[in-house]
Amino acid sequence: MPLFAHGQTPFKGPIRHHKHLGEISSTGVLSDPRCKHVAVVGAGKSATDMVYESVKKGKHVSWIIQHDGEGPALSFTAPGGGRYENSTEAGATRMSAIFSPSSFMQYGLLASLIHRTSFGVHYTKSKILQGDKFCRDAAAYHDRPGALPGFKNLDTTTSAFWCNGPLGLAQHDDFWDTLAQNVDVYRNNVVSLKPDGIVLDDGTEVLADILLCGTGWSSNYPFFSAHLACSLGLPHSPEDDSSQDARLWDMLSRGAEQEVLSKFPILKRPPRYKEHEVLTTPIRLYNCIAPLEDRSIVFLGRAHLSNSFRTSEAQAIWATAFFDGNVQMPPMEQARHDIACMNALSAKRYPSHGAAGDYLFFQLISYTDKLLAEVGLNSHRKAEYRKKYLS
Repeated sequence: MPLFAHGQTPFKGPIRHHKHLGEISSTGVLSDPRCKHVAVVGAGKSATDMVYESVKKGKHVSWIIQHDGEGPALSFTAPGGGRYENSTEAGATRMSAIFSPSSFMQYGLLASLIHRTSFGVHYTKSKILQGDKFCRDAAAYHDRPGALPGFKNLDTTTSAFWCNGPLGLAQHDDFWDTLAQNVDVYRNNVVSLKPDGIVLDDGTEVLADILLCGTGWSSNYPFFSAHLACSLGLPHSPEDDSSQDARLWDMLSRGAEQEVLSKFPILKRPPRYKEHEVLTTPIRLYNCIAPLEDRSIVFLGRAHLSNSFRTSEAQAIWATAFFDGNVQMPPMEQARHDIACMNALSAKRYPSHGAAGDYLFFQLISYTDKLLAEVGLNSHRKAEYRKKYLS
């Protein structure tokens, strides 16, 4: 939940996080006819879902996106085209995945052609620009018929490839028209709350009976001591590292960064992005799951990937095999190298979000393939070359 200036006390209505959306939509305040004005704070997919749901409940919706943040989400279109039922399915093929730099990738001839030749890099850049433009054209931020004046405030500078801002999916046929014709969008910061609404930094007062916060969450383990978090490989203060470990990981990190940029030169020149203060080390879990020196515990759900269902199933299979002794960890030196490369790829591939080392959004295919391969499975790969890459 955000920390509002002067606290939440002045506001007389309920304040709810997006994790409560199902409850408040089906049986809670959004179903109450006395609730007429809804204010949503946030810019990403969760905020978008709350905005859409509130409009469908017949509410007057004000959407506040802070002007000094990453900006509004870039929303993919839902249709897949061709043989694919939807865009999520189209994006979950090896042919799509091979255009995304990945530390888990099996680096063959095709990947080398795409990532290490001037033709391949140029072609990839053109696909990036084409994809971003396609999403923006579908939204028609500046010329959509019937749009309210604030709709243009949803125009975004986010690039899907770089994830330098929020990403989403326009999963309803009436998605853009619903938002354009019914939502007042503000690109302002909230400076204070009042009993019946919100005050923005330009003096605008927004009426609200309920305040919904699509402002994300933090991932931490407060029940672990600093020493235990450090020994397990969880993010921790650099001061908790011994001098020997600090030197070791610094050397590994610098080497891994050079290796990643050598394999994927496109990552040398990211677009402009919002930098976030980083106070901890990156994660140091093998496959973003297992500590290097403790086989009694694993951490599932740490990796940020585009499909949580596929990721969860693959991680559960791997973790079960790990506890059963059916996963052979590589030698310590190799495992540390793999972790350092994962961290470096995360930081360079996703400059706005990757400093923690576990942001692997478009590495779904190569990541889950690696997990399944380590337990002796083949991820349902087709034998025929075309089907292998297109299905």
